[in-house]
Amino acid sequence: MSNVRAPPPPLKLEVETVRPLSSLETANVLHNFLANGTAIHSAPTSIAHQVTQVYEKVRIEAKPSSSGVLNEEKMRRKLGNGMMSFRMSMQVVAVHEPKK
Repeated sequence: MSNVRAPPPPLKLEVETVRPLSSLETANVLHNFLANGTAIHSAPTSIAHQVTQVYEKVRIEAKPSSSGVLNEEKMRRKLGNGMMSFRMSMQVVAVHEPKK
């Protein structure tokens, strides 16, 4: 067996609250999560890249339509019913930088 240790995870997340979020609140949570200290990686398999993709879809759909109403049904079709139930607000607790 190898004694090589895996690098620490890039982010440590902590559940801050547990409550349902609207589309607009979800877009705001994802925006804050990505804007405040998260390293955006270009690898399509990185968590930050995947969260960025979800944020872009939610942000576009969370904008009010010309009638001023959010199009929740359109978002459900695009993201799937599971993606509509963001049930946690995330707070970045620590950002670990890989050791050189």
